[in-house]
Order: sequence, then structure tokens, then C-alpha cells
Amino acid sequence: MQRARLNINLLRFDLGENEGVAQRQSAQEARALDDLRCAERLDPDSGAAQAIVGLIHQYNWREDDALHSFARALSLRPNDPEVLGPAGFLHAVAGAAREAVVLGQRAVDVDPLGPLARHYMALIQLQTGDVERALIAYRSMVQLTPTRAIVHALLASLENLSGNHEAGVAQARIAERLLPDDLNLAHFSMVICAYGGLGCSDDAQRLFSDFQTLAQRRYVGAAPRAFACLGVGDRHGALAWLKRAASDPTPYAAYFSVLSLKGNWPNHPLLARPEFVRARRQLGRA
Repeated sequence: MQRARLNINLLRFDLGENEGVAQRQSAQEARALDDLRCAERLDPDSGAAQAIVGLIHQYNWREDDALHSFARALSLRPNDPEVLGPAGFLHAVAGAAREAVVLGQRAVDVDPLGPLARHYMALIQLQTGDVERALIAYRSMVQLTPTRAIVHALLASLENLSGNHEAGVAQARIAERLLPDDLNLAHFSMVICAYGGLGCSDDAQRLFSDFQTLAQRRYVGAAPRAFACLGVGDRHGALAWLKRAASDPTPYAAYFSVLSLKGNWPNHPLLARPEFVRARRQLGRA
């Protein structure tokens, strides 16, 4: 079971070189499914297996199938934060905000000091658009996981949205310092976007140049490229990449970037323009 979970996580983060990334993701998914079948033969009532199946469906935008798998997982493991947290986030993505918050809070109640439960609760607040509670949640997250650039980048945008410009700039600076240890270019693009939203155009442009250099040899999806363009005010480039994100061939690696673009997690004003809203509606279709 742990090996299947590891394979799913690798699908999300093992981007590697540009060439053959879609084929690598397909092979990794096959390995994860083989591990799950073995686990289910050993334990047919495994709630953990059902949760991982739910994640596979979710990352491929099959929300109804994912909800079915997580309902089964919750019936088998109703007090497991590793089931409650992702189930809550899935409900937030599906538009069931009340159920999402209830499940997320149950995960935190069961494991109040666990970073995973807090992580999913922060994502739930972000996805449901509760800026005030998302800000509180991400301030807590940077204490629990202080070395993740993406957490600081999202907090930077939330601080700025809440009128705390200086605090936002401080978080963006921390996020940038963490980037040498964070090889996920999707996270890189969110720091660029945060700088742009904060009005730090020189910083955004400087990082954008680094981003373009890295993207020549490492895979980066269309959605992160759209965020990077947003950060430097390239409206035409951002819209072009947004439209391409609807057909990204790497669902696992692209999932959170596409979802954050679809939901406008950093609350970028360009994403509220009519042409961007129309394009965002096409994102995340199985």
C-alpha cells in the first residue's frame, strides 16, 4: 500500500526531463495500479486502497468516480486523517463546501498536530474561496512546513489580498530563497505570480528569466507557464497557455496547477477578465 501511495506521489512530482514525460506518467500509473491490486487481494476491505483509487480518479478529473471511491474509503476508515483530508478536499473541488469543511475539520480534530491534515484544511479553505480562513490556515502551514516554497508563495498572495502588502512581500522573498531546493517548476511559477501580484515587477521578471532557462531542460506544464506569464503581465501569453492547459497530457503533474488556475487561487485580476473566465471554464474536463 505504501508503495502504491509512493507511486502516486511520484506521478505528481517526478517531472524530469522534457522528453517522454507523458509516457513516464503512464508507466508510473500502471505500477501504482498493480500495487493496488495486490493490496486489495490481501485486504479486500482496505480503506487506504479505496482512497488511493479515489486520488487516481481525482487527478484524472473523474470526480464522480473519485467521490464514490472516497465514500467507500470513509465507510471503512472514518477516523483516518489520510482519508478524511483528501476526501474533504475532493468535496471542495466538487463544489460541496459544507461537506468539505466538515471532513477537513474532522481530519484536524483527529490529528491536530499533523501537517497533512492542516495541509488539506488549508487547501479546502483556498478552494472554497474563504480568504480569511485560508489566510489563517496558511499562516499555520508555514509554521508546520517552513521549507515548502509553494506554501509561502500562496501565503504571499493571500496576505496581499488581505491588505498586508509588506507581509506578502516578506513571504514571497522566503519562497524565492527556497526555490533552489524545490525543483518543481509549478512552484517556481507561483512565486513569479506572487511577485507580480505584489507589484514587484523586477523580481517577477528576474525569476521569469530563470524559469525560462530551467524550462528548456525540465518539464513544465501549460498551467505553470500561464502563471509565470501572469506574473510578468504577459496577458496574451497567459491566455494562450491557459487554453493549452485544458489538454495537458500529464494529469497528475498538472492537476494542482490546473485546479489553482481554474479557481484563481492567487486571485490574479487578469483571470477575472471575460476571455480568461471563458477559457478557465474549459479546464479540468476528463
